Amino acid sequence: SSIDPLGLTGCDPCPPGRGIDDWDSGGGGGGAWWNLTFSAANSSINLNAYSDYLDQVAFGANYYNRPGYANPQAEAESNYLASVQTAFVTEKARHAADTTFGILDADSNCSSFFNDKAIVFSEGSQTSGADIFGGVDIRLGVAEEPTIGARTQQGMGAQGAIFLNPVGPFFRAFGTTGSRIFPLSVGPYTGSTIRAQVTILLHEFGHLINAIPRDAGSPEQSVLNTRSILKQCGSAIEGVKK
Repeated sequence: SSIDPLGLTGCDPCPPGRGIDDWDSGGGGGGAWWNLTFSAANSSINLNAYSDYLDQVAFGANYYNRPGYANPQAEAESNYLASVQTAFVTEKARHAADTTFGILDADSNCSSFFNDKAIVFSEGSQTSGADIFGGVDIRLGVAEEPTIGARTQQGMGAQGAIFLNPVGPFFRAFGTTGSRIFPLSVGPYTGSTIRAQVTILLHEFGHLINAIPRDAGSPEQSVLNTRSILKQCGSAIEGVKK
């Protein structure tokens, strides 16, 4: 306990090949790691190296695109996620998610588009966009600008979550700002309709697997991204019963 007051010998996960028995200064293959993380000058553990390793485990191929890493938009996304309250999935969102999964799991131009993007995103380990989407959490986020349907983190795959704006077009047909009331829509679809909801989910899923570029803070890019989704998936969305 005196040499390891923070209990790092019980690391979980541990660096590759460096379990509890390898945390020594003279052998067992862990000397270099121990020297990297232990500072004899002040007899304390330096957590930077271990924290960096945990980031590598968590983010994998997205390590250099992780939130807060020399990327203002990614940092903004991270700050938003930190502000999200206890999240839960609503029944309305679950129905829209099931419908979206059905589109991705069927044989269509839309599913082919997302399958191709899934292969590139996963470097060949995943061939089904539906499989990735099926692992994504869909949650209620915080209330914000009513024209925003949802938010997510770029390039996080199934490890990411889609946060729905409770006052946006996923749930509402009209938005309010002060005393002003105005209609909400997603592409050609009226807010709160199943087609609008599916378009929102496909748009956000596109961000998760890098099928469309980041558009945080750019309404213009968001519109272009929605158009890209509709170009690939418009027919499938039109096939959804109102």
